[in-house]
Amino acid sequence: MAATLRKNLVGHIVKRSTVNPHAYKVQCLKLGLDKYLLKYFNKRSSYWALDPQKICDIGDIVVIDRLKERPTVQITHQIQSMMFKNGAVVDPITGKLCAGTKFVDMEIREKLLNKPS
Repeated sequence: MAATLRKNLVGHIVKRSTVNPHAYKVQCLKLGLDKYLLKYFNKRSSYWALDPQKICDIGDIVVIDRLKERPTVQITHQIQSMMFKNGAVVDPITGKLCAGTKFVDMEIREKLLNKPS
């Protein structure tokens, strides 16, 4: 079976480059089959991605795609779009903000924050 190269990957930003301020290290999870257990496990892969739009920060979940021409030897991908901003996770079905596994009710939160003591 031939190996397939994925064009688009989803991952989260781990760190920023000290040499190039527009380059980020993105960590992606892939499923790999263990031949002895016949079970899939997560395998982490790290890629350096370029962000020309300057929309990302550390901790964001982004979509990256492979570059046709590499600007440097290490940078192999480019950030295509941002899925979720760090600290602003939205449930895709309901459209509500989440904190962990619980929904954040913005109306109650605003009332509690603006309540005079």
